[in-house]
Amino acid sequence: MVLKNLTTKTKRRFRKIDITKPLFPGFLVLGIAAIIVLLFSLRFWIEEPSDFFRDVLVEAHGMLMDILIFTILIVFINVVREKRLKIERYKEEIDDYRNWNEMTASYRLAGILRRISRYEVKELNLSDCNLKNGRLPYIFLEKANLAYTVLEEANLYLARCHGAIFYEANLKGANLRNADLRNAVLRNAVLWGLNSESVPNRASSIINEPSNARTLIANLKNADLTGADLTGAKIKIGQYKGVRSLEGATMPDGTKYNEEWEIKIKNAKELKYKDNYIL
Repeated sequence: MVLKNLTTKTKRRFRKIDITKPLFPGFLVLGIAAIIVLLFSLRFWIEEPSDFFRDVLVEAHGMLMDILIFTILIVFINVVREKRLKIERYKEEIDDYRNWNEMTASYRLAGILRRISRYEVKELNLSDCNLKNGRLPYIFLEKANLAYTVLEEANLYLARCHGAIFYEANLKGANLRNADLRNAVLRNAVLWGLNSESVPNRASSIINEPSNARTLIANLKNADLTGADLTGAKIKIGQYKGVRSLEGATMPDGTKYNEEWEIKIKNAKELKYKDNYIL
């Protein structure tokens, strides 16, 4: 009678177990394996308990090392996975603000770029984005696509733009001091001109000229333009004064930087910049 009641209770408890839970198969296998191991090792524990415990301790140390190695591996995989997920999320957010010409988009995009810059992602697609007045000092934009992007009066101090594409970008009044622009493509980029009242879809055009129009000139002091392509760029001769290097650069007229250009730049009038950037 007692055995029958015990069997009935056991059956009821097993029925309550939810076998659909994801951890259940693992615990089931673990329990069965533990029972089998204990049954086979029981004889050794009874006959030679000291040797048995010594062997258990040896195996325990090995298990600890396995746990340590697997823990490090799992943490590393999770960190890499989390990094990739964040980068993908930032890229999706950039796509959401593309072609949005409001200043709100500029502020939000600048914030996204500051965050994604920590991961030094190359070849970012920032074409047709509005980054007017964006605070982007020390930003990482290596090989980024900034074609038709509005960077009017943006702060790109010490920006790392090696190999970046600024095709027809609006760089009027941008702070490019100490920027790395080696091998950058600035074809038809606008580096000086009147400020625009509204930001157009294509940076090379101006919709309106406001009544309080100001002439904005990009500051290239100590910027590195080694190997840069400036073909068709709208830039004043005086803007080259103070540039760190123009070696191998293609100038706006399509010719390579040479002694003739060096003389022109040397004799050019010194430009005055209004340095109102906040780092």
